[in-house]
Amino acid sequence: MLWCFLKDLTDREVLILWADSAMDRAMRKLTPMCEYGFEKREDSASAQEQARTLLGRLRAEGLYR
Repeated sequence: MLWCFLKDLTDREVLILWADSAMDRAMRKLTPMCEYGFEKREDSASAQEQARTLLGRLRAEGLYR
């Protein structure tokens, strides 16, 4: 779920990772591992829904637009 949340933020450029920063390197290493776990659509859909819920809560608190 957290990976879906971070991927959504980086895909929409809400969170921009500096090239070769520690977070950028971590995301590049984690992406193949996390994508491997989403072979089952129901797992992926559940994690994405949880990520949307988390983003909605953070938006309600004024942390994201």
